[in-house]
Amino acid sequence: MTSTGFRLLACLLAMAIPAAAQQPLVGKIYSEAFDAGRMLQWILLRDRNMAWRLRVSEEQRLLIDASLGDCRFCDGEEDGCAMTGVSIRSLKGIREPVVVVACHTASREAVLQLFDPAVSSSSPAMQITASYYLEWSETDEGAILIEWDGPEHIVPGCKVQSEPAFEMAPLQNRLLLDSPCYRQGQAAE
Repeated sequence: MTSTGFRLLACLLAMAIPAAAQQPLVGKIYSEAFDAGRMLQWILLRDRNMAWRLRVSEEQRLLIDASLGDCRFCDGEEDGCAMTGVSIRSLKGIREPVVVVACHTASREAVLQLFDPAVSSSSPAMQITASYYLEWSETDEGAILIEWDGPEHIVPGCKVQSEPAFEMAPLQNRLLLDSPCYRQGQAAE
């Protein structure tokens, strides 16, 4: 079996495993420890259009205040629910945290938004939309590995590996985010 065929099989098997993600609750303040004893808090609110609004802060400093648009979180054993949620991570070589938001749109597309306060406090520094499958994880080296399917395979400034899984299947894409490559060509807010 080719590595692509094996990866596709692993993806299909992973969808059958019960989801471990917790659906964020409106108005609940979540706290996460960040490196060197820093504590960050985040909260999801609904704006006047009933869209999610994410706020991330450290003590009295607001890092992120952004609308998540048509972002929908799910919980349980539905397809793709294991990847939905909000997570604060660090990338090698940068001091500030990045915030990863993974969700679905109303049309069931999987979406990953990466917020970097050094780029913008109100817009994602990077957004990936998958046709169906999207998964991300943190590597032992402190990088973020993102894998997804579909025609969207360009992330400005970053090197994305794309390959067809098999005939009539969408492209399989892979991005190893081991540096803030998405910052190239973007001016800080």
